Amino acid sequence: MLIRIIKAGLDMEAKIASNVGVQQALKYLFITIVGYFIFLIPGYFFPEYLGYITTLNITILIVVTTQFYLSIIFGMFERKKLEAPEVWPMVSILIPAYNEEQVLARTMSSMMEIDYPEDRIEFVYVYEQKSTDDTESVILKYAKKDHRFKPIKRNETHGGKAAAANYGIRRSNGEIIGSFDADHSLAPDSVRKAVLRLQDDNIVCIKGRCRTINKGEGFLSLLGGVERDIAESLIIPQHDIIGGFSFFGGGHAFFKKSIFEEIGYFDEKIMCEDIDYSLKIHKAGYNIRVDPSIISWEESPASFSQWWHQRKRWSRGWIQCARVHIGSIMGHPKFSFIKKIDTIYYLLITLLLPVTIFLYPTSILSYLGIAQSTFYPTWVSNLLGVYVSLGSFLAVLFVLIKDYRAGEKIRWKEIPAILMLIFYMPAVLFVSWVGWVDEFILSSENEYVKTLRSGAKSG
Repeated sequence: MLIRIIKAGLDMEAKIASNVGVQQALKYLFITIVGYFIFLIPGYFFPEYLGYITTLNITILIVVTTQFYLSIIFGMFERKKLEAPEVWPMVSILIPAYNEEQVLARTMSSMMEIDYPEDRIEFVYVYEQKSTDDTESVILKYAKKDHRFKPIKRNETHGGKAAAANYGIRRSNGEIIGSFDADHSLAPDSVRKAVLRLQDDNIVCIKGRCRTINKGEGFLSLLGGVERDIAESLIIPQHDIIGGFSFFGGGHAFFKKSIFEEIGYFDEKIMCEDIDYSLKIHKAGYNIRVDPSIISWEESPASFSQWWHQRKRWSRGWIQCARVHIGSIMGHPKFSFIKKIDTIYYLLITLLLPVTIFLYPTSILSYLGIAQSTFYPTWVSNLLGVYVSLGSFLAVLFVLIKDYRAGEKIRWKEIPAILMLIFYMPAVLFVSWVGWVDEFILSSENEYVKTLRSGAKSG
């Protein structure tokens, strides 16, 4: 499998997301239906077979939901403030750009507002020569306005964000590298806060909070933004707070450049290079800090096609990371006991959770009395839906409270999203299942599908 990833990755190119065609959707539906009927065959010979499967499915949901509750509780803790260094280090903000004309004016303007010594920061824009829009002209226009912008044209056969990021890192001058997607608008104090967190010798990476700038653009962007708030404000920080598997992702992180010289650069052959690199940092004995007060604003997909391709890429990338790394965690000498348990849990759930959507019809059959019911008491099955739904309600509420404590107004319009999340999250699981099918059943080649942005500012 790993050999296949490497071979496919060598020529991986960034492609523009196309519409999700009926033929493609039918392909995954057909595979799912055929697979499910094959899966049911043992039930004809062992009457209790489906009962065990339903029980397993409910157990996974109970464990995941319970861990989710713990995440949102621990995620409410705040980070202590740190003192400023005597000399601010040189910082390079690195942004790969491929067909990003729609967002560059907004995001490059935000760079110019960053509160950091002007002679200690540069904005490195690595733009692809293959771009077919006005990406190059917009970047060059801003470079003439402000000497801190450093345009770098890249003309390589292999594509993807990791390849462009590696290209830029090698050509950056900073002791600190801030890596962002092209649609990110940084808060003015973000760089100073990140530099403060990186003063500890054992901390080599800082992950901030990615927030959605276009929640008002549509139904999907609102739900994606609310989901992102929960993950970025509560769930991801919780792993850092308990000393577990803290990781960076979402196109937002600051690094000490020395870590790239020590353990290498981003893997260009894997679809979630950020998660893969997070695991490598921990294996090297270093830590990743998470500080939700370090803010950048990004776009969330507003169309179904863009959302589908992005989520499938994330899902498959996580699965690839789990396959490559999970076997080496338990005996690794650089992992504490808590970090081992947390990391293995997260990677194991990455592999198992997509399968719950495949097993879901079995639960329906048991409720209808067609198949053996779960071995749990009836009240457990009856309360499971309430238990899961209540988690979404509390998570949204806790995010709003946390932001209110930070000085923001309550975002009342997001309250109705709680009900919509009940239907949205199964859709997320289904796309995760599609990524699982691509990885384990179809063995499809890696394909980095670029998410198109609109340049929206609403939300």
